[in-house]
Amino acid sequence: MKEKLQILLERDYGVTTLSTTLNKLFELSDDQLEMLLIQGMKISNELILQYTPGIGFRCWNNNQNQVGHLPVAGVIERKLNSELTKTEQLNS
Repeated sequence: MKEKLQILLERDYGVTTLSTTLNKLFELSDDQLEMLLIQGMKISNELILQYTPGIGFRCWNNNQNQVGHLPVAGVIERKLNSELTKTEQLNS
């Protein structure tokens, strides 16, 4: 799981607290990290990330009902799901 999230540090998405939060998450074990992501967790002040096994990642902003879906949430979601698909193809 950490390898998949590591890809988010390779690019600046314009989200100031993203790298700080991700670096703190990397201190957790893989099992702890996966459990937090399954429940859904804030990865920045405005973004929430959720992982559903067998389906993939979902990212949205926590004020979506007021401002709409932030484009960066879709970019992060597509990037993580693309990485997940690559990993699954290598493992099969």
